[in-house]
Amino acid sequence: MRGGELPLPHLVDAVVQSAAQELMKIVPEDATIEVEALLRNKDIGFVNEGQVAAPEVDTFNFIKYGLTDAKVVDISNDAVEDRQLGWAFKMRLRLVRDRIAVENKLVGLRPGMAVTAEVKTGKRCLIEFFLSSLLRYKQECVRER
Repeated sequence: MRGGELPLPHLVDAVVQSAAQELMKIVPEDATIEVEALLRNKDIGFVNEGQVAAPEVDTFNFIKYGLTDAKVVDISNDAVEDRQLGWAFKMRLRLVRDRIAVENKLVGLRPGMAVTAEVKTGKRCLIEFFLSSLLRYKQECVRER
């Protein structure tokens, strides 16, 4: 129908999107699940691609169900501003397993699940962990203005 009016049978609530706004995310069904995490600015010097990470899925208590394994596959070249962390780098982790054993049943991980990830950057003795704060205190208390 040209040059005429087209009746709208139902009114619908609508939102106007700008050109730069994300409309939706499409996730392929058979794709490998990856974790997108933020790496604090103070930690960027210790994390590299290929390092092992231990993502903790918030849905499953890690003390009861354990952690899953992952590997760092990408770290952004520049920091982005985050409301909670300040400036941080985007990091992608590839999961080794996309399922967690929950009460003798494997439960699949899904896109959108909240995750906290720890990247393993090294090892140190337990005594070093406790002594480090004492050594820092010793260094600070002997300074003079």
